[in-house]
Amino acid sequence: NLLRLCFPKNYGESKEEYLSWLSDFMHRKKLDLANIESVVLNGSVVAVAMTAAESENSAVIASVACLEKYRNNGYGKAVVLSLASKLKSKGKDVFVIAKNDDVINFYRKIGFTECGFAAYIERL
Repeated sequence: NLLRLCFPKNYGESKEEYLSWLSDFMHRKKLDLANIESVVLNGSVVAVAMTAAESENSAVIASVACLEKYRNNGYGKAVVLSLASKLKSKGKDVFVIAKNDDVINFYRKIGFTECGFAAYIERL
């Protein structure tokens, strides 16, 4: 269910579209072209961050979700910064894309700076 929260809304809501998206992500993960980071509490995933696109030199984090009852406890920040750190250690520039002010402010608060239509993380 938490991964489904990361499912891009413009892809539709059908089970088939979701499974197609998930299959594509898992295929890219096997090829080391996608990454995912999560926080697990008491055996349940409560927060997740994943890359939407990666190349040899860069990565875009575009899917972040946290179960509502665990929000505002630092889990979203933890998964994003952990994933960004792993990507930076591979020599990749890390970007995020956000469409609304709440998400933009979240990324600013954890260290990303605006650069055009995306944000880039400079610290780590």
